[in-house]
Amino acid sequence: MGSLSRVNTYIYKKSSKIYTENDNMIIVSNGSVMWSYDKVNNKVMVLESNFSNREPIKLDYTEIIKDLLERYDVQLLGGGESFGEGLLRPESEAKGDEGNITKMWVDKEFWLPVKMEYKFGEFSMFIEYRNLSINTGIDDSFFEFKPPEGAEVGKNANNASGVL
Repeated sequence: MGSLSRVNTYIYKKSSKIYTENDNMIIVSNGSVMWSYDKVNNKVMVLESNFSNREPIKLDYTEIIKDLLERYDVQLLGGGESFGEGLLRPESEAKGDEGNITKMWVDKEFWLPVKMEYKFGEFSMFIEYRNLSINTGIDDSFFEFKPPEGAEVGKNANNASGVL
């Protein structure tokens, strides 16, 4: 089985302001307009929608931990050398016969996940968060996107409420 690795920068600000970037694309939303920039093809899609009419995006990591507690028998283990002494590692095995395994390393101070490992039969997925910052005071102007010079720009005025 092959492997895939991707590095994303992800920035979120309440409510519904998002910036995410990887080698191939940038997605930015100011809450009412979302820009999706395809770096490879130099194309921008602009999605206009009234995001204020829908429930704000919730990035509540306590929901991930709550889900683990409901679906798994959780053991709280000590931090590992590769992640330092300030971390806790809940290791869980699925209740019943699901056969799935989830491991999550959690920052001890803020209880945010810093690494997750999922195994579903033969499939494995690892997620690692680096350079995590909280309440950094990012200005709202950061969530506005100006298309690069020469980029092809398309617009979609349809309701984009299901996109994010």
